[in-house]
Amino acid sequence: MKAIILDKIGGNFTLTENWTVPTPSKSQILVQTSFTSINPIEGIQQATGMLVKSWPIALGCDASGIVVKTGADVKNFKVGDRVFGTTRLGTSGHGTFQEFFLMDAPLTFKTPVNLSDEQAATIGSGITAYFVLLNGTNIDLEHRNSNYADEWIILIGAAGSVGQYSVQIAKLWGFKVLAFCAPTNNELVSSLGADGIINHRLPLEEQLREVQKITSGNFSRVFDSSAMATATAMAALAQISNAKDGSKYFATTNDWTTIEPKEGISIYQADVGSIGQGSEETDLNKKVASYIPILEKYLATGELKTMRYEQEEEIGFGGILKALAAFKTKKGSEAKTIARVSL
Repeated sequence: MKAIILDKIGGNFTLTENWTVPTPSKSQILVQTSFTSINPIEGIQQATGMLVKSWPIALGCDASGIVVKTGADVKNFKVGDRVFGTTRLGTSGHGTFQEFFLMDAPLTFKTPVNLSDEQAATIGSGITAYFVLLNGTNIDLEHRNSNYADEWIILIGAAGSVGQYSVQIAKLWGFKVLAFCAPTNNELVSSLGADGIINHRLPLEEQLREVQKITSGNFSRVFDSSAMATATAMAALAQISNAKDGSKYFATTNDWTTIEPKEGISIYQADVGSIGQGSEETDLNKKVASYIPILEKYLATGELKTMRYEQEEEIGFGGILKALAAFKTKKGSEAKTIARVSL
């Protein structure tokens, strides 16, 4: 089959027509790629080899497609089903920059009838947002819209792909959302439901004054999906939050930097790269799998909206190469980049 591959750290993305079609295990499905998203992680993996298990490798982790084969134990999918989701990062056979790729059935979404394959390909980051936000900040899954109506939550990086879903999820659970983003994204973040916005480019002391002014300290949770604002998040919780010590929560997608503990603040550094890795019976994978039916429901009802996307004009693997090249120069866009792989 065709695939876009890397042969080494620092190598170039190249097209091959002799890549081996992977075989699904008992609990996996084989998917024909319809659309794949381009994400920052692919550039990081190209430059550093982070999370890549073996070389050469076909990367790509977010996609939509059609089931063409199911493993012996798979009961909830059949050939012809439209599906989407996030695959195992850096794992042979699971990359979405190829004609056919593997997905772990328990971690795969069925595409609702109200969503196009283009829209579905943008949603992979939604599972990250849902998992880190709810799991990392101790939000009660069973009490949507009841426990949190008067409480603020701070979401940093709100215009990014994970951030956009985080805003919507926090609103679904009834929080008042204070979003951090660049001023050029204020309209977008407001449209997703943010109740207050702070310019993330302000000096730290000005940011903290704005947090105090808007929330009066009535918050106990901060989620940094940008992975770059630990100082802001920890200072806000330590200096501004009125919550009792022991009930303050900081979650971040930054799992590579050691964060100095502060008494009274629970710190959760999400190991996003481990989602899907190992057995489906790991605690992490079982927890992620339990979230999928809930997200499917919100997508089907329209309560959770997909991201705006920019589609590469060329169809096929040349389109993936062009999208990867264009993505390197793309800065500050709130839209997801996608490429169509098959008709």
